[in-house]
Amino acid sequence: MLVEITKYCYKIHPYLKRVTSYAHAKDIIKKSDEELKQIAEAGFTMVYVGIESGDNDILKFCKKGTNQDEFAEAAQKCHRAGILWSGIFLLGLAGNDPEKSRKHAIESAKLINRMAPPKDNPTDWYIAPLTLGVTPGTPLWDLKESGEFLPLTSTESLKELGIMIEHTSNDLEHCIIRTNHASNALNISGELAQDKEKLLFLIKYGINHPEVRRPDFLRGL
Repeated sequence: MLVEITKYCYKIHPYLKRVTSYAHAKDIIKKSDEELKQIAEAGFTMVYVGIESGDNDILKFCKKGTNQDEFAEAAQKCHRAGILWSGIFLLGLAGNDPEKSRKHAIESAKLINRMAPPKDNPTDWYIAPLTLGVTPGTPLWDLKESGEFLPLTSTESLKELGIMIEHTSNDLEHCIIRTNHASNALNISGELAQDKEKLLFLIKYGINHPEVRRPDFLRGL
């Protein structure tokens, strides 16, 4: 079906440059390497995967239905097929608990390291940290209202982002990280690992200088 849809998109849109999709890790894993290659050869170029966290406890808490191992496997299958990988993480998902927040950040960094393409097959890939917004009517909103879940402040979210980046491997290549989503307090971008120190400096600057952050009323939280 994806092959047919992708080919049809290019057929009816002659100037089309790319076809992308959101995907769940299990959607990718259940397909063989050959099936994924056929999808890529049809012109399907990238998947956006809502990872949220590398921490299996957090993934279970938010009922993601998968785990760190499956995210790592799905990323490698996409690399082999020639489908660009974009992994989305969610700052603040562990709530205002310093120990859980740190574990969420470190385990997410561990997963980022595991998602890197093989050294003999380098390709661009993407990491996009977003910031949690608690939506009325959801189970998490009820936990927030009862005081069982306390959201992070903007400063704490930036500290969590810093821990995540700090624990990524120093030999990552072609890993483009951006925090340009409207939910984020600070817009930074760069390539891990070559821009790691610059990114950490910008985060630290944003922590110490709140005036450079995106105002809360513009973040849609």
